[in-house]
Amino acid sequence: MKKITILKTFQGLLKYLIELSIVAFGVFLGFYIGERNNQKRTDQNTLNALTQIISELQSNAKNIEFAIEYHEKLSIELDSVTKNLTRNDYTLLFLENKERFNFAQMPSWKGYWVGHTNSIIFESSKISGVFNEFNIETIQIIAGIYEFQEQYAELGSQSLNKLLDMDSSTKVMDVIGLLERLVKNDIYSIEKLLLQEMKKSIEELEKIKEERSYKK
Repeated sequence: MKKITILKTFQGLLKYLIELSIVAFGVFLGFYIGERNNQKRTDQNTLNALTQIISELQSNAKNIEFAIEYHEKLSIELDSVTKNLTRNDYTLLFLENKERFNFAQMPSWKGYWVGHTNSIIFESSKISGVFNEFNIETIQIIAGIYEFQEQYAELGSQSLNKLLDMDSSTKVMDVIGLLERLVKNDIYSIEKLLLQEMKKSIEELEKIKEERSYKK
């Protein structure tokens, strides 16, 4: 009788342990599947973000290419205007002689501007925490090229502000200097270098994406 009672107790305990193990396994399995699904979503979001960043950079590169073409046309046309100026012409007050030196009449003139670059996807990715999933190499490539874009945009804004600050003391040489800065000198040189770095970064990021080597 005692043996039967012990056997029943053992069987009950065994049944309880089996049921507990099943429940524990179910909880573990659910947790594992949940974590795996979360990781899949994170991986997909990371891949999507990288794809969109590449697309944004490609769009920006096209805008820079367009700006370079525009500035190269203006450079040729500006040479045609300035080659007939005398030394005295350069010292004349621009606003008093703007009809004579109306550079806006150059055939290709569409305003004083630099290539527009977007950083919406880049900023959104930082805010959403996607950058936490990238390794240091990927972050350096992305952050580096967007920082270069920002420096280029700031340089363009500074130069445009100087043009807008023209007053009665502004001379023809001042305006020519700003135009040459845009189409020949530092701004033009920087946008050429920026385009080169953009293409390099895009190529590197596309390779990283293809190899899935952007993860930590």
